[in-house]
Amino acid sequence: TITNYGTIINSSPSLVLPAGIVNYGTILTLPSAPTGLTATPSGTSATLAWSTVSGATGYQVKRATTAGGPYTVIGSPTTNSFTATGLTSGTTYYFVVSAVNSVGEGANSAAASCTIGALPLPWVTADIGSVGITGSASAASGIFTVNGSGTGVYASSDQFRMVYQNSSGDCQIIARVDSLTAPSVSAKAGVMIRESLAANARCAGIYVTPSSGVQFIWRTSTGSMVSIATVSGLTAPRWVRLQRVGNSFRAYHSANGSTWTQFGGNKTISMAGNAYIGQAVTSGTNSALCTGVLSNVAATP
Repeated sequence: TITNYGTIINSSPSLVLPAGIVNYGTILTLPSAPTGLTATPSGTSATLAWSTVSGATGYQVKRATTAGGPYTVIGSPTTNSFTATGLTSGTTYYFVVSAVNSVGEGANSAAASCTIGALPLPWVTADIGSVGITGSASAASGIFTVNGSGTGVYASSDQFRMVYQNSSGDCQIIARVDSLTAPSVSAKAGVMIRESLAANARCAGIYVTPSSGVQFIWRTSTGSMVSIATVSGLTAPRWVRLQRVGNSFRAYHSANGSTWTQFGGNKTISMAGNAYIGQAVTSGTNSALCTGVLSNVAATP
């Protein structure tokens, strides 16, 4: 008979002592695989969480872009959560987690996946005009993050990023501009109705700016100069609402999303019935991106 009064280190998840060995000490084994792994996208990040593994001193977080791997280790947290950053919009990622202790690394968890930057249907996104830096857009939990460069909705030709869907006839869009970065004083984030995706198209939109208040901007004919009506002193967060009734376009702003103030009057634009409705973000410069965050987006196309 062999009696153990010390520590037996076992490299497998379970240990059956051979006949004739009596253990009075400690048996150390590999930790079990984590359970309950979830992956929640937010912008270009994903927040991972899982159940704590008893006896684990840390974890290995692994990522792949193909179901089943191969996986690459991207982090070694000591708690049961981790944020994966720098992910690519439109890509589906697969994650697994393993637990670690003094014996070694245990088995991988079941995989969890999420798609980064996927816009909910029927929303699509594109740059309008010849922007200096390619824009992007993503959505998570009803919050849209839109990155756009370009000189803006300006003069006779526009440059910006748009998240849009088709509209037909009378329509309306409401959004809360939660925030926007300000690479220039001409940065804007708001909502728009546009006859086409051409840079010089007829359009109407209402935007929140960093320091120039809320602006109602419209173009009455293809290639013409825009006109602007401004309410000074307003900044994000701010609700905006754009309404089309026939060829009459109306802009509203609100502090709470329930009490609305129209400004700029009713503008007549002879726009085709089939048009585009959506969100628009511009940095006001071709050398930087503006990030506009919009929530509570509701379109009646």
